[in-house]
Amino acid sequence: MPPKGTPFEKRPAPRALVDDLARAIVEGQAAKVPETDTEAFLHGADSTRPASFLVPVGPALKERAKAFARETFLSLGHENLSEATCYGVREYMCGCQLDMHFDRKETHHVGMVLCVDSAGAEWPLIIEDAQRELHAVQLAPGEALFFQSASLLHGRPWALSRGSVCNLFVHFRCR
Repeated sequence: MPPKGTPFEKRPAPRALVDDLARAIVEGQAAKVPETDTEAFLHGADSTRPASFLVPVGPALKERAKAFARETFLSLGHENLSEATCYGVREYMCGCQLDMHFDRKETHHVGMVLCVDSAGAEWPLIIEDAQRELHAVQLAPGEALFFQSASLLHGRPWALSRGSVCNLFVHFRCR
């Protein structure tokens, strides 16, 4: 069922959640792994370096992020949310580019992008609304974007010019 409610909105995340995620990123650097299932839409500066890494975070921290996302989506009018998906933190590397895309229509009807760290880099998410108007949404650390990720075209169609950007993603299917 298509999602109901606000198409996209930016909100602040709980400070304690963001701080704990930032600590998890530092502690998880040795365990981070290059992402290999994103080649269709995420590209690195060259083929010798990964475009992104997945930094593991513990299950309790994922549950806190999912609870924050669920509460916010409900407050935005999204109903009948199924169980959430949360993979961990994606660390985008300098030079990577995220093609415009839709998220998985079967499982990712609505999504939250929580910026945990951006190392001062500006790399807005471009979202095309239902009227085909483009919006550039810049997220600072501690800000989250809630949006209809399977029905709104989105991406970062130019390369991250410096540093890295760390985001946590939570997705829900609407029943």
